[in-house]
Amino acid sequence: MAIGASLIVLFAILGAGALVVTGAGVARFFGADDAADGFPAVRGDQMAYMRRVRMRNLAWAEREAGRRSQLQG
Repeated sequence: MAIGASLIVLFAILGAGALVVTGAGVARFFGADDAADGFPAVRGDQMAYMRRVRMRNLAWAEREAGRRSQLQG
């Protein structure tokens, strides 16, 4: 009983995918600690500031989208 070429290619792709997922899991488990990535810890006031900036930018984008839809509609 011979296995078709398409089935061999499918098995190769599935095997490669399994190898990638396994490798990613091992790297995540044994990888470096996130706290030791060279970036300083984020302070609470900095997080609050960035939240305000994101909300301001979101409000601006919503206003712009509303203006454009009124002009097109």
